[in-house]
Amino acid sequence: AFANHCGETRCVSSTINGGGKTHFILKEIAQRQKNGGDLLAYRKVPFRESSTEGSLIDRVSQFADSPLQNAFHLDIGHIVPSNANTLLFELLILGVLKDSVRSRVYHRRPADLFSSKFQTLKAIAQREPFDSCNFATRRVV
Repeated sequence: AFANHCGETRCVSSTINGGGKTHFILKEIAQRQKNGGDLLAYRKVPFRESSTEGSLIDRVSQFADSPLQNAFHLDIGHIVPSNANTLLFELLILGVLKDSVRSRVYHRRPADLFSSKFQTLKAIAQREPFDSCNFATRRVV
């Protein structure tokens, strides 16, 4: 039910830095375009310590009216805001992100693909893990 409502979500991590997480995401998108004929538009969205609901909505909503299926690459840094778990859960699992400061709402299109790139598993283990990965397809490269 989750995949039908919100769309496809993947979490990609690695056991080492420079382990090929971005390469894996780009290769998967290229493979889908080649095999399935999907017209995917690659969109890289950085998620850092200074990221807020508003900045995330700014980045993803600019492609909301695209006639192509968006393939969002959430590049999650090693330092993220304290509410990162909540933001990612709302975007990736619930499919809705709200910015109460500027009264805006972003609704995720079910056709869009979200690939979240996490830092190494060791770095993730040293802090609270992201709950949204428990609901998504997980890949370790």
